Amino acid sequence: MARHSEKSQNCRTKFALYNLAGTVKAYYLVDGTNLEQSEAVTEHSIAVEEPLIKDYDYQVFVSHSARKINGSSHHLKIVGLTPGDRGKFYKYRQLGKSEYEALTEIPVRQTDESVFAFAKANLAEGNLNLAKYALASTFDVTLTAKHAKALTKSEIAAMMRELERAIFHPVVLKAHKISAPLPTNDKISVLALLEMLARHKNRVIVNIKDLQQTYARRGIKRVPGQRGETGELLEPSLKTDDIHDSEYVRIAFLKMNRNAATINMAIARSVKLVKVGDRTQVTEVAGTLATDLNTYKSYSIVSDGELNVKSLKVKFGDKKLVDLLKEKGVLASTDEFDFRKEYELDLSGLPLVPLDAHYSSLDGIFEELAEIKALSSIISAQLKTVSDVYVDEQIEELKQHYLSKNLYLNFPTTTDYGDLQEAIDNGTVDARASHQIDIGNRDILNLGKIPAANQFLNGFYEVYDRETGDRLEKPTFAQLLDKDVVVGHKTLSKRTKIAKADELMKPLFDNFLGLEDNGSIKAILSKVGARKLWRLLRAKFQGKTVSKVDFVKALTVAKMKLDRYSEKLYAEKISPLVFYIGATGLIPDEMNAVARTAAEMSAKYASLTFSKHERDGMFFELGNSAIGVCAKTQYYSTSARRLI
Repeated sequence: MARHSEKSQNCRTKFALYNLAGTVKAYYLVDGTNLEQSEAVTEHSIAVEEPLIKDYDYQVFVSHSARKINGSSHHLKIVGLTPGDRGKFYKYRQLGKSEYEALTEIPVRQTDESVFAFAKANLAEGNLNLAKYALASTFDVTLTAKHAKALTKSEIAAMMRELERAIFHPVVLKAHKISAPLPTNDKISVLALLEMLARHKNRVIVNIKDLQQTYARRGIKRVPGQRGETGELLEPSLKTDDIHDSEYVRIAFLKMNRNAATINMAIARSVKLVKVGDRTQVTEVAGTLATDLNTYKSYSIVSDGELNVKSLKVKFGDKKLVDLLKEKGVLASTDEFDFRKEYELDLSGLPLVPLDAHYSSLDGIFEELAEIKALSSIISAQLKTVSDVYVDEQIEELKQHYLSKNLYLNFPTTTDYGDLQEAIDNGTVDARASHQIDIGNRDILNLGKIPAANQFLNGFYEVYDRETGDRLEKPTFAQLLDKDVVVGHKTLSKRTKIAKADELMKPLFDNFLGLEDNGSIKAILSKVGARKLWRLLRAKFQGKTVSKVDFVKALTVAKMKLDRYSEKLYAEKISPLVFYIGATGLIPDEMNAVARTAAEMSAKYASLTFSKHERDGMFFELGNSAIGVCAKTQYYSTSARRLI
C-alpha cells in the first residue's frame, strides 16, 4: 500500500554528512513518518510498498518489531511483515549549505536513528564510502574507529551487525564515546613526506641506531641459512662484515608495496664478504672484484595502513630541503639549517594519506600489466641459467658465493624456528590480519591468476628434439634456448578447462614460439622500447641463424625494460591507489565503486575464479576494472622487537 510521506509527517531533522577527515561532504534534511499497523499489514497483506517521490533522494524503512532496515534510492517494497509490526519511513533530501543553514527551525540530530539507518541501508547496498561517512557523522568515535578500515566480507558483516545493534538496542550507545566532528588534519601526509625524502635521499642520512631501538618488527625474523632434512639450521659458509660502523646511514630507496598499504625504507650498508671460519675477506669471484658490495635492510615505516615508526632522526645536507620541510609544517619555523644538527621528523601527528587526493582511471592498466607479466615470465624462464655477461662456470661460482648475476648479495634465509605451529604454541610467533589489495578485470581477478611460463608451456604445447624426434617430457624455455626443437600445440582433452588467463596468454606464446604471427609480442616490445628482441625473433621465425650471444643480450635488455615499464605503472597508477585504500578503508569517491561479494561477482561474471581466501573478499567494479580486497594472515615474531 503506497503512501506519500508528506501527508503524515511526524518529524523533521537534519544532519551534516562528514567524511573521515572531518570535512562536510553533504547536508541532508530528513522527514520521518510512522507506519501504523492498520496502514501496513492486515491478515491478507504482508508487504508494504513506498514510492520515492521527486522531492527526495533516498528513503529507509526501519521496523524494530520486524527487525528490518531497508533502503533504496527508488521505489521501496518491504516484505515479510506480520500483523502488529510497526515501522518508520525516513526520507532524505540532499541540501545545499545555504539551504541547510536557513532551516533554523529544524533541529540538527547527528546521533539520531535516521543517521545510523542511513549508514546501515547504504552499507547493505554496497555504498561503502557513504556508509562510513554516515557512521562518522553520528560522532560515535567507538564505532567509527572500530570499522573505519572495514574492507573484507567478514569485516563489513561485523560493521553491519553493530549498526543494527545501535538501531535496535540504542542503550548500547551509552557506553560509546560520542564526540564532536573529527578535526580536519591539513598537514602534509606521511606518504608525501616520505616521497619528498626519497627525491632528496642523497641529501638525507638516518640515525640507524635510534631506528633499530624504536622499530617494532611486523614480520617473521629470518636468519641466514637453510633448513636440513631434519629441520636443523645449515648456515652459509660466507657472511658479511660492515665496513663502516656509522651511526648514520643513507636511504637506498623508499617503496610502496604493490598489494598492501605498506611503505618500506631500505637502508644500504657497505660490506665486505668474508669466510665464516677465519673472517678472511673474499675479494675476487668469477674474475670480478667483490669489493664494492652492499647489504640492504628494509624497515616498514607504514605497515598495513598503520604507522610503524613514530619518528625519524635525520641529518640534512641541503638547506633548501630544510626550508621546504618548515614550509610544510614538518619542522618548526625556528629550526635553522645546521648540517651538524640532528632533526627529528615526527610522523605521529600526520595523516597517512591526503583524503582529497584524486586517482586516475584504471581502464586498460590490468590488461597491460597482465601481458607484460606473461612476456616477462617467458624471458625470465629463458634466462634462468644463462647470462649476457658470464659463462656458465662463472654463474656457478657466483652462486657459490651468494652473488647474483648483477653482483647483488643473495644469501639464503630461513625462519629462526623449525616448526611454525610449535613457534605459535610457545608464543614466539603470533598472527595478525592484513588486507591484500589486487587489481583485475571482469575476466581475470588478479595477476596471481597468470600461470608461470614453463607451467603454461607444459600444459598447452608439445616440444620435440628436431634431431632425434624425441618428445621432451617437461619442456622448459631454458631448453628451447639450447636445443634445436619443434614446438606445436598439444591436443587437449575435453575435460581441460580453459581459463580467461589462458586465453590471454595463448596468442603471446604462439607469437613468441613462432607458431602465429599475430603481432602481440611486437606490440609489447615496441611499447617498452625493446624492438631488437622482436627483430631477432622474426629472424628466427624466417629460418635465419641468430647468434645465441646476441639473442641472450636482447632478452636481457627486454626483461630490464619490461620490468622498468611495469614498475612505472605500479608507481604511478597502482601503488598510490592501493596505499589509499588500505590506509583509509575507502575507495576514492570519484571512482563510484559498489562493493560486491565473491558470490555476487561470480553470479555476474561467470569466468571469474576464486581461491579459498578470495571468497571472503570484497570486490569493487570500476568500469571494466575491478579491485579486490582479501583478508590475509601475517605471522610475526613476538620475541624480536628490534632489528639488529
